Amino acid sequence: MADGKNNPKGFQEFIAANDTDKVSRISVAEPDAQYAAAEKILLENTIGGESRKDWTKHDWEETQRRASSLFNDIAIAMQVGNPPDSDSVQQLVQKHYLLSKTFYTMNASVYEAMAELFQHHPGFSVQLEPFHAGLPVFLAEAMRIHSGKI
Repeated sequence: MADGKNNPKGFQEFIAANDTDKVSRISVAEPDAQYAAAEKILLENTIGGESRKDWTKHDWEETQRRASSLFNDIAIAMQVGNPPDSDSVQQLVQKHYLLSKTFYTMNASVYEAMAELFQHHPGFSVQLEPFHAGLPVFLAEAMRIHSGKI
């Protein structure tokens, strides 16, 4: 449940200290898995660790803090009854989209693939579940709506 902690264990494990290739190594999809196509799209659009080779521990922690804060804020917006297409949720999703550009060459189809992974891929949904059990589905829907505006 969203509680303002902004530091859930699942997300800490996702972005381990200074592991610039972590994003591209979370794959556990079987070739026939529901999310395999989305995983392929995201992996093909991953920005190499070279762009973050000079990042310090502080840089990684700040990125983690920003993502955690966004996930927490989206979970709170969901809990108070804002639908995925509301202005308040879409403003938060826009911030997530921009943050995602740190790791991916982002466009509408890549963001939709990421939405699919957040909803169905255990390596992605584990980041969101500590904030609220319903967040993977809610965020994925909000991301799909946002993709239509890109």
